[in-house]
Amino acid sequence: MTALLLLESTNRQSDNFNAQRDLSLPVPYLFAGNSQNQIGTMAASDLDLYNYNTMGLVGRVNYAYKGKYLAEFSFRNDGSSKNSPLARYGFFPGGSIGWRISEEGFFKNNSALSFIDNLKLRTSYGILGDDSRNAYQWVTGFYYPAGGEYNRRPGGYVFDGDYVNAIENAGLSNQYYTWWESKMFDVGVDFEAWRGLLGITFDYFRRERTGIDARRDLSVPDIIGVELPIENLNSDLARGFDLEINHRNKIGDFNYFVKAILSYTRIQNLYQERAKEGNSYLNWRYNGNNRYNNTYWGYGSAGQYQNYGEIVNHPTAIGPNTVVGDYAYEDWNGDGIISEYDFRPIG
Repeated sequence: MTALLLLESTNRQSDNFNAQRDLSLPVPYLFAGNSQNQIGTMAASDLDLYNYNTMGLVGRVNYAYKGKYLAEFSFRNDGSSKNSPLARYGFFPGGSIGWRISEEGFFKNNSALSFIDNLKLRTSYGILGDDSRNAYQWVTGFYYPAGGEYNRRPGGYVFDGDYVNAIENAGLSNQYYTWWESKMFDVGVDFEAWRGLLGITFDYFRRERTGIDARRDLSVPDIIGVELPIENLNSDLARGFDLEINHRNKIGDFNYFVKAILSYTRIQNLYQERAKEGNSYLNWRYNGNNRYNNTYWGYGSAGQYQNYGEIVNHPTAIGPNTVVGDYAYEDWNGDGIISEYDFRPIG
């Protein structure tokens, strides 16, 4: 058994500016340069200008018994200055277990299984945190000058004949904006036989993310009159598998290794903040909640036209070039008309 406990602290900060002037005389002072071709820039985005801290307590315990029974437990208790004092810390535990069946006595003593060098079953579960998005949502501020309509003077007012620029509120703050969380589950098997001539690794995985960024702009009235804060609203689910098949061998002094990988993943939107539709059909049509990403919509097929009678009697607008053998659209809702209401998921 081994154990680890550590305290981790980081500070990251960045700032930059750039100034340039052309000099007619070799004077080593920027202010003495020509007024033409002046350049002055400074950090303008959170990619250039930032200062934040993280601190975390990390622990891990590993256990192995005779190389057969394997277990690990770990945790992180992390805090980030990007989040407000009310939602700064997150606790993220995880664990895994494994069983090397090939090390069991009943396995080793079975001559029919002697070609198997390694067979291990394993599973793991853990929660991961992510604070890399939209820092400092708990801090508000203002813009100066206030923004105006396109191609017009910024917002403001005239005082004593002089136009004074206005100050614009930067939007509402969110004191409870916090970590994204990813709940990860994996179950897999490792197999190796004939001293490496055949190796197989298979994993089924599941990742559920919660607290994904979104605003309520589409689900609340426009009369609020201020930019709404980013919140931890959306969630999604990814499921799939990874399969790896490998082969290694030695021919004389020549060693070679061949590997093939197959991966399959589908992502489902569990919840997406969105506007309400005007009727039940539109809500069904455009609601992405509990639906897979990259779902293709279109008309279904009602088969191929077998004769011209089917072409004439089929409920669709018949083009001048429709002939026997062409595919017919499916009247999916059965109303006798081919229209947008016959659209459905087709892939």
